[in-house]
Amino acid sequence: MAKIGNCGLCKLQKELMNSHLIPASIFNILMTKNFPNKPESNLIFEDYTRNIAITSSKQVTSYFLCDDCEQLFSKNGEKHVAETCYINDNNFKLLEELNQLKPSHVSSKGILYLGESIRDWQKFLYFATSIFWRASAGKWNSELVQTKISLGEKYQEGLRLYLYGQADFPKNIYLLIDVDSDPIEKTPLIAFPQSNKTKEGFFKHRFTIPCLTFYFFIGNKYHNLKDYYHQHNTNILINSISFKKTNDYDFILKNQCKIEPKGKRLKELTKKINEQKQF
Repeated sequence: MAKIGNCGLCKLQKELMNSHLIPASIFNILMTKNFPNKPESNLIFEDYTRNIAITSSKQVTSYFLCDDCEQLFSKNGEKHVAETCYINDNNFKLLEELNQLKPSHVSSKGILYLGESIRDWQKFLYFATSIFWRASAGKWNSELVQTKISLGEKYQEGLRLYLYGQADFPKNIYLLIDVDSDPIEKTPLIAFPQSNKTKEGFFKHRFTIPCLTFYFFIGNKYHNLKDYYHQHNTNILINSISFKKTNDYDFILKNQCKIEPKGKRLKELTKKINEQKQF
């Protein structure tokens, strides 16, 4: 049965699609890598805000966008990013492109590139913006993960107008993309949008798709990276670094032991333990 309502992006009353928070094409990458012969298999969702793990084939969706706006998101960012992020160990086009470029800065924290140095960099900015915006503007109630973030009314509306093609990208928002360049073993995963306020007083939002972590730094407060963005007249930087050297990886390792399995995941683990006891 069709659902009629006001589209979150264009604000027009239309038939609403069952929109994905993280595009289905991104989930398919993980499904194909981990279950090449069973693409319908379940993934394990770990929610560190509630310290639970759930096994499910579901995705986080909501009746939020009309078909025209869904297609706008696909054309302006989703399709390109899904084709250039990590697909498998032999297909990671963005990393391949970065390895051919001259970096802007090299340190122990990674190899830094100006966003404008890569092809179609606007599509990465658009894609990241669309995910952060829909996480803030939509209602994504889900048993799988806690997904609500807040960009603030001013920035949320400014980003909506940018996504709909009615305004430039807002000031005081900076994008950083970490690209997993581990030479031995990469860590493809999906992390839903999360946010926190830093000690400097600005807000940091982040989410992860296979081997790419996107960060939004929002606010006019000072921070070290902000100077670098201003010096190079950019609002997008790309950092090539092994995911295992990042704070996010340390966070995952520290919280794995706190995770409590629920539902199907609990049944799966119980069955596995019982099978092991028989030998």
